[in-house]
Amino acid sequence: LESSDSGIVSTTESGKRPVVLYVEQEPASGDGDGSGREWTVADALTESMVVGPSADTPEAKRTRDALLAVRSYWAATAATDDDSDDAASQKRMTDAMSLMTDTEGSWDLDERLTQLASSLHVSSPSFRQRSISSLSGGQRKRVALASCLAQEADILLLDEPTNHLDWEAIDWLADHLEEQGRKEKTMSLLI
Repeated sequence: LESSDSGIVSTTESGKRPVVLYVEQEPASGDGDGSGREWTVADALTESMVVGPSADTPEAKRTRDALLAVRSYWAATAATDDDSDDAASQKRMTDAMSLMTDTEGSWDLDERLTQLASSLHVSSPSFRQRSISSLSGGQRKRVALASCLAQEADILLLDEPTNHLDWEAIDWLADHLEEQGRKEKTMSLLI
């Protein structure tokens, strides 16, 4: 790595910088971006795709607008679920749907994030609004895994990825990593 926290390996012969992502044994809880604002599950699932080392990748630059549309859609979905009769919530949902439709790749990104989060049982709109600090270690691990896997990294470093997971989640993760390695040529290192 170019530096201890860069997440970037030196360039390949083709000039591409492989993206290395790391999921720690005990994912962080609480203040994810240093702003003092407590992170929600939605923040944790999406923020790493647009900040930090991964933000400089061509994939992140292409998906930034789509990601903002997805976050808007998720927030509108949660607001609509909380109070479906509220006119402001309905307008927010209409605006979010329009933004999703107008932003290239947003529906695909929403589907990918939702599918991964659903496979790890962290996908419901109400769950996405929960603060990270309120989650158990297993729930935080599932959110961290879903976020990492959604980024389609070249190399995944997973520190004890099965800690806090039940057998169903462990089986799913093993199958997913095997498939990802075959289809996308992602290398996984489990520590």
